[in-house]
Amino acid sequence: MDCPILLVAEKGEISAKTGKLNLEGIFNDFNARKFPINIKGTPVIVRLVADPIEYNRTFTLKIELIDEDGHSLCTWSKKRTVPFLPNNRLVSIDQILGLPDCKISRPGSYQIVALVDGQIMASYPIEAFML
Repeated sequence: MDCPILLVAEKGEISAKTGKLNLEGIFNDFNARKFPINIKGTPVIVRLVADPIEYNRTFTLKIELIDEDGHSLCTWSKKRTVPFLPNNRLVSIDQILGLPDCKISRPGSYQIVALVDGQIMASYPIEAFML
């Protein structure tokens, strides 16, 4: 399994009609006049790609926000199952989630990390700035 997409955006949706992933306002920065800032609900978009050998595999997708010191500030997780597709095709598994109640306490560098069954699949840099 691979994670070709991990990012933060203002808006993300999976089209019910086409299954396409639609994104708007991809960003890497949080700008604030004061800290701490609550980033609850910030959309995190993940696309995992699984090989046919992984059909019907159940796994735990976990997203963490990590600070500069390596501390986890918030965690979100969900059990998923790789669906079966005909003709041994690769499977894209999209997930859009809002971060849980999560505070960034000071300006600095942060990482959003995607894990599958505890293995790091991807990370996405975030910077928090004081205006």
